[in-house]
Amino acid sequence: MIRGSESLLYDAVYAGIQDQVYVMKPAENTYVYEFLNESAKKATGLSDQVIGQTFEEVFSQNIASVLITEYDKVMQKKDIIIYEDEYVVDNQTRHSNITLSPILNKQGNVDVIVGVVKDITNQKNAERELSHLWNELNKSKKRYQSLFKDNSDAIISFDLEGRITNGNPQVQDITGFKPIELIGKTCNAILDEESTAKLLNLINQPSSGKTAQLNVEITNRSNQIKSVSVKVSPLILNQKIQGTYAIFHDLTKEIETIKKWEESEERFRIIAEHAHDMISLLNYQGRIIYASPSYKRIVGFDNQEYTGKIFLYHIHPEDQERLQEIVVNSIKNGTPFSLQTRHYTMDGSYIWVEANGAPVFDKTDNFKHMVVLARDITMQKVYEKQLEHNATHDYLTGLPNRRLFKSKLTERLCHPSSDSLAVLMLDIDDFKSINDTFGHDIGDAVIVEFGKKVSQYLGDNDIVARLGGDEFIVLLYSISYAEKAEQFANNIKEVMKKPWGLEIGNIDVTTSIGITITNSEDNKDAFQLMKQADIALYEAKNDGKNGFYIYQDDTV
Repeated sequence: MIRGSESLLYDAVYAGIQDQVYVMKPAENTYVYEFLNESAKKATGLSDQVIGQTFEEVFSQNIASVLITEYDKVMQKKDIIIYEDEYVVDNQTRHSNITLSPILNKQGNVDVIVGVVKDITNQKNAERELSHLWNELNKSKKRYQSLFKDNSDAIISFDLEGRITNGNPQVQDITGFKPIELIGKTCNAILDEESTAKLLNLINQPSSGKTAQLNVEITNRSNQIKSVSVKVSPLILNQKIQGTYAIFHDLTKEIETIKKWEESEERFRIIAEHAHDMISLLNYQGRIIYASPSYKRIVGFDNQEYTGKIFLYHIHPEDQERLQEIVVNSIKNGTPFSLQTRHYTMDGSYIWVEANGAPVFDKTDNFKHMVVLARDITMQKVYEKQLEHNATHDYLTGLPNRRLFKSKLTERLCHPSSDSLAVLMLDIDDFKSINDTFGHDIGDAVIVEFGKKVSQYLGDNDIVARLGGDEFIVLLYSISYAEKAEQFANNIKEVMKKPWGLEIGNIDVTTSIGITITNSEDNKDAFQLMKQADIALYEAKNDGKNGFYIYQDDTV
């Protein structure tokens, strides 16, 4: 056993170490405790009473056998070994990294073995969470790529001048042109003059953000004319249209179906029974006199259940009034209609359907019935929502982007308050060296985690956005005194010191912060405040990084 000055030496060296430290003396086929520090006692519940005892005297036979096996490896190799282990404390599984180091005497034999046990539970948990996050992100990315590429309808995006900027593979099915052949051209490359004017009017007119729809005729590459319905959805920010995408649905099959029914009711029924869309006929009272078998496949209810019901049957209550008004006007004016509505399903949920209806009149203009074709567009709705989200959010972190941040800041400045607001611009110090040293995947992970760390200290109305690269910007919506902005900056500096949970282990990351503070009397706009924060960030960098600087009016 270690005594006197040697014991004092162990205490001095190991007492302040946060990791668990054990000194074990080899004995016959076992090992004897010579020393354990305070961290080891706290973690295991052991005390100095184990000094002089063997593994078998302290632990169960199974645990002692595992420990002896690892220590025997050190005796055989006379070299350091490192391994990982897990154990249960208070019903929680803890993970540890164990380093066993032999101390040799003058004869080259192992005198004692020093075991250092480092708790890596937080690191392991962070690795699992990061792995789960990336798996979910990859799934989400692939899902929405599939929505665009595999959509059965053609999707074309336009700029504000009506020029084509992109398209999915299905564009060729309708137009005969590959999407790449249409990029940069105006919509009159596939539409006649009248249809072009209608589409451009939808693209350029002021919009509330709701989807608009019209029916047009397309002249394809072979000079064939196709009737299509076009649904135009603008992306709007600050009440300005930033871009537009249009979904072209080929109406050829629907039109042929209706024409064939007019020629022969029996022939119509045969076609309807094999249609993918839900097809129904309404009489003059608005009751359903025919529902296609496809109702069963799409909404789960037998088509016979709809016969005799009013056409609002199973329509979402919030959509019924609008649907009734449109159908009545369609019959009254003798014009077709198209709208989107929610339809109840057998599993208790609602799906989005797009209903296209047309009244049918006899030769004397007497109303015969209404033909309605409805198709499931639920996945299309999901895709539209994702497109809107992508327009205002950063793809990597999921945080708001520059556009959304500037919009929120402008909105706050338009609502004066007795409190001040603060804008903080942050970037990661020496981020390039992180990319160069660890690779871009780790660099991306640092950016994602950086956004999370900053978000921890945001209030209900505060916002953090990624401007690009390693640059972030924060709006503190309401601060009663300037020191609150400084306190926020200090919190961010401190949280950078906490573990990062990266697969390569922890790394040192610091940030520089530029701060500008304003109130309603300053009459500054969003551009000025963001510029001032950028200038302050530059000053913080010049001051040696890992700090913050508050903009003053005399700051150059």
